[in-house]
Amino acid sequence: TLVGPEALLAAARFLRENGQPDKADTLFKEVLDLLPDPCAQDTEKLIFVETVHGLLSTQYKSMPLPEQRELLDQARRYAIEINATEWQVRLSISFARMCSYAGDHQQAASVSDEAWYLTEKGDQASLRRWVALSTAEFLAWEGRLEEALNRYEDAIGNLEEFSSDSATLRA
Repeated sequence: TLVGPEALLAAARFLRENGQPDKADTLFKEVLDLLPDPCAQDTEKLIFVETVHGLLSTQYKSMPLPEQRELLDQARRYAIEINATEWQVRLSISFARMCSYAGDHQQAASVSDEAWYLTEKGDQASLRRWVALSTAEFLAWEGRLEEALNRYEDAIGNLEEFSSDSATLRA
């Protein structure tokens, strides 16, 4: 190929971030087609992980759930293998959303709990806030309203520091 997966992934990210999800999806799919199956090198695994996350961020409502599950399972395994905790967290939230859309709110809550506990190991406040806001929905569906409220309050903290990121605004 004339363009490698790294360059295509960068272009796909750019398109997605600039409001062209259909064009981004095409490139995300091309990246997956270029990668070996299975990925052997850590760099290939990281590209796969980020590509799956990007693809599912725009395709989650139109891609069949079994296909989403297969991609997410593989991406989560790779993220664990390369010790990419932030990607483990992000993919777990994507997996939880998929479970929620499929009506499996118990599994969604369980997987979102895994993501929550992974953030306790790190010191990335913005990631923890994003996970707290993302998981509050799954906890509420599971009937764990007090825990959902506590996570929400933990996430927003001081209102003067209230963020304008998409997870905060969606909550």
